[in-house]
Amino acid sequence: MSGAGASEMSAAADSPTEAASFAYCTQVAREHGRNFYYGMKLMPQPRRDAMYAVYAWMRAADDLADEPGEATAKSAQLDAFRRQTDAALDPHAAVPQGRPSTHEAMWPAVASTFRRYGVDGRHLHSMIDGQLQDQTQRRYADFAALEQYCYSVAGTVGLVCLSIWGAADDAEARRLAVRRGQALQLTNILRDLVEDAHRDRLYLPAEDLAQHGLDDVTVLRMLRDAEPDERFDALLAMEIERARSCYRASAALESHLDAECRPTCWAMMRIYEQLLEKIAADPRRVLRQRVSLSTPAKLAIGLRAVMGGPAGMKAAQ
Repeated sequence: MSGAGASEMSAAADSPTEAASFAYCTQVAREHGRNFYYGMKLMPQPRRDAMYAVYAWMRAADDLADEPGEATAKSAQLDAFRRQTDAALDPHAAVPQGRPSTHEAMWPAVASTFRRYGVDGRHLHSMIDGQLQDQTQRRYADFAALEQYCYSVAGTVGLVCLSIWGAADDAEARRLAVRRGQALQLTNILRDLVEDAHRDRLYLPAEDLAQHGLDDVTVLRMLRDAEPDERFDALLAMEIERARSCYRASAALESHLDAECRPTCWAMMRIYEQLLEKIAADPRRVLRQRVSLSTPAKLAIGLRAVMGGPAGMKAAQ
């Protein structure tokens, strides 16, 4: 590792152990956060390292929930993860330690970040609750139920990030962050329809299916066999517009953040918004492939964010 790279990745560290942990979190973000990484990289230090640590924590929780295995065993793992998280939050507790090159290696960096930025543990607990919910709930009756799920697994992420972005005490920023998280999660749901179908999961609400003359059995068959019809097309068009409305409703979020954090927030949002628009241009594409943006497209979004071109980047008055 070059001296410059090591210095960059350990900017938030107070010890060699923390430096190694932050380096691990950076690696996780670079390798797995293909969309978020391009936005997080725009942050100045030490907030950049803090974002990588938050991402590593979120990734670990998500992996524990999605890895193969019985729901009971995975729930026990998530409960243990919750206890480690509580220790990471407690300034009087010993920092959780772990083996190198595993998720456990993140804990010194995670604890440093949570304590330094005063992350509210309630948001982290809500996120773990959402992952536990995924172990048993595979259908959603209506949008209200799905909206609550989106809050648990995505709105809470936005609320945690506000602690780093300088707006945790801003009630309007919290409202907008929850709405932004909902937009991102709805986009993810549309991208992952086929993958989730093979796990017997369907997040699209039953009331939406019924509105288009569909039920879960029919939609799951369409997804698994890649045999949609016009009802499926109409259903996806409705879900795409719902996600678009969430992006529009959260458009003012960046104006509530510290100036140096706005490019990161906007770039992460814009990458996901462009993913949604790529799906909108050809909704059946989700049956053939996992929709993604090219690296040049992501870099162009990052450049625009740095140049300060997006509307809504000025501070709220």
